[in-house]
Amino acid sequence: MLCESTGDEQCFWKWERRRNRRPQILYYRRSLFKSRHPYRFRCFRSYVEVMVKECHIIISFSLIDIKDVLGDLITQYFPWILKKLADKISGLGYLVVIPDFFFGDCIHITSPPEVRANWLNNHPPEKGCENARKIIAELKSRGVYAVGAAGFCWGGMMVVKLAKYYDIKAAVILHPGRLKDIDVKEVKVPIAILGGELDQLCPQEEVRHYGEILSENQEVESFVKIFQGVGHGWAARYSEDDESAVRSAEEAHRDMLNWLTKYVT
Repeated sequence: MLCESTGDEQCFWKWERRRNRRPQILYYRRSLFKSRHPYRFRCFRSYVEVMVKECHIIISFSLIDIKDVLGDLITQYFPWILKKLADKISGLGYLVVIPDFFFGDCIHITSPPEVRANWLNNHPPEKGCENARKIIAELKSRGVYAVGAAGFCWGGMMVVKLAKYYDIKAAVILHPGRLKDIDVKEVKVPIAILGGELDQLCPQEEVRHYGEILSENQEVESFVKIFQGVGHGWAARYSEDDESAVRSAEEAHRDMLNWLTKYVT
């Protein structure tokens, strides 16, 4: 199906259900949200192909997710957050790619610990990194020459692994799951880590520890920041009625965009 925007610029789409189990991807341009299909951004679980011209592309892993481990809640109950954040990125002239690395198997916030542990075993960040590299290779085969990656929660654990390769030019990790020291030590591209003061999944002490590891690597630019008064998920799941939460999330989004635009050229 072709979707043409109502403006001067056109976006070309071809939606196709594939038989193989490649990560599901949503490609879109800013003009998509001005088209006659205003809710198309909800279709995270459809396979999509797009005609990619030579341009910069930012790949968002997990929400941007943009999804994190609780991707089903974000897509169902926080869709405007995805749209707004995607608009911020595409508004700078980037294309955004949103893979579903979980193939629709997102975990629910009310799931018991044993279910979450089993889920993580079924969706290891290592496998996500492998799939991400395949996606990036496909994009580059179509003329894409600069890629950046952003990851939230589970996505952070995956993106830090991706940052060990030169497939991307920069990485941003926001309220990640706990990272492995060895992964942080082996980072090869500029990386920013944004943590929350009240985050219990990845406490601020851990985030500062990652910063110390990165500071020892003089060959890689890094940036570490702790946001005060916020817990896990503050940049991806928040109430628009909470002014303080909105300010913190928007500050994190600005930091993310500043970092990516600095290095993804």
